Amino acid sequence: MRQLVFAAVVVLSTVGHVAAQSPLTTEFEKYHVSIKVKQAEARKDQILDQKEHSEILEFQAIEVGKLFELALEEPTTELAFDVFCEVLGSESDKAEKAMALIAEKHLDQPHVKKLLLALGYDNTPSNQDLLRTVIQTNKYKDCQALATYSLGLLFKKNAKEAKGDDKDSHILAAEKHFNMVSEKYANVKLGEELLGKLAASQLMGLKMMDQLQVGKPVPEISGEDLDGKALKLSDFKGKVTLLSFWATWCQPCMALVPHEIALGERMKDRPFDLVGVNGDKLNDAVREKIVDKKITWRSFKNEQSGQAPLSDIWGIDGWPTIFVIDSEGVVRNIWTGSPSEKELDESIEELVKEAEKKD
Repeated sequence: MRQLVFAAVVVLSTVGHVAAQSPLTTEFEKYHVSIKVKQAEARKDQILDQKEHSEILEFQAIEVGKLFELALEEPTTELAFDVFCEVLGSESDKAEKAMALIAEKHLDQPHVKKLLLALGYDNTPSNQDLLRTVIQTNKYKDCQALATYSLGLLFKKNAKEAKGDDKDSHILAAEKHFNMVSEKYANVKLGEELLGKLAASQLMGLKMMDQLQVGKPVPEISGEDLDGKALKLSDFKGKVTLLSFWATWCQPCMALVPHEIALGERMKDRPFDLVGVNGDKLNDAVREKIVDKKITWRSFKNEQSGQAPLSDIWGIDGWPTIFVIDSEGVVRNIWTGSPSEKELDESIEELVKEAEKKD
């Protein structure tokens, strides 16, 4: 799981921090070039298969192990920090030591901001303490802002997994931190987005959390599809519906497409339908890819006019996110990430048979 949670750290990391060309600098640059080449070769068909993914992870684990030994010789540098983050993102037995070194030597430094968002998506118990330490000891406003926002994400994640009073307390804690971001750090940027806008979207997601649960009626979605035509989620009531939040930039989403196509063909003339929420910035290249991949089912635009993105309103934490909705409009299964084909098929088959009995 760590290699997924900390993937963003690799993207945010840069090379060449050390003025002198130290052995660590040289080897880190070579490592990143190698990773990019391997990923480019594996993605020529735009879908990374399991074998290719495993080979890259194995290469990554071996190489970051070598880098880690070099980083121990200069543990306080930003480049060493980047290596420690790489260790966290690999299948390495050195992850615990890497995190200890980050906690000891880097939480008050400006470059720690590259790690903070990843901590908000990894529900390791110690991460709350790490983020609080950043808020208390780091003098840089953007670091304080990101740590506060990430604490909100952690409490939100806890709320999704909790029940009763515990759930309520986590929701209140998440609201407190997102409101703090809105009040104190609204103009701090995360990439191209303002944290104030992101925090407002997270607050919307919190309000929807109680409704978006297995066993509860699915909320309505009303808007436009990718062709600009009116579409409502309730249009599909009476059929078992697979609702998928997907995008062409999302590799796991695209890897799921062939099975979704096969599922649609197998369920033809039965009470089943597939509908999406598409997270792309629509342009000719995206539309060509959709046609090329034979994605024929209708999808809502994620960004509808006059409202926050649907993924924010629904509190979507990862792409793809899959909802299976029964013929009465009740949510029966939710997956963040791709479910196994067997698990997905069995869930849908059972509900379709139930729907057929009602006809």
